[in-house]
Amino acid sequence: MRLPWANAKDLSRRLTIAGALWKINRDPCFPGLLAKMIAADDEALKVAHMDQVLWLGDVRSIRMLIDLLSDPHRFVRSLALSRLNEAEYGRRFLAEDLPRPAEDYVRSLSDSVFMEGMVERLNAWRLANLG
Repeated sequence: MRLPWANAKDLSRRLTIAGALWKINRDPCFPGLLAKMIAADDEALKVAHMDQVLWLGDVRSIRMLIDLLSDPHRFVRSLALSRLNEAEYGRRFLAEDLPRPAEDYVRSLSDSVFMEGMVERLNAWRLANLG
């Protein structure tokens, strides 16, 4: 069977199509495309599709955001840290007022209780703010 986005020429288009299919029926190709986006060296791509990482709604979302904390692009790192803080504390912050630094999230990667709590808070925040 040919994938609907197999002819898409760039990752952004494929993410858009796969994201729509993820929302409809949890298409299994979407998480892999998000991983490719995170591994890419394209700041604009990451900024444009950052919120799609939240759509996974599980621990993969948190891990991907934490992975983006080490991105070579400062703005991408800033957005990822903002999203983690917004999810954890349930509200938006100014960049200079974020309550938790990146290092805290990186250290918490192996804390399963923290990660499960972050998934719950992420999903509550996402539903309230992003639909």
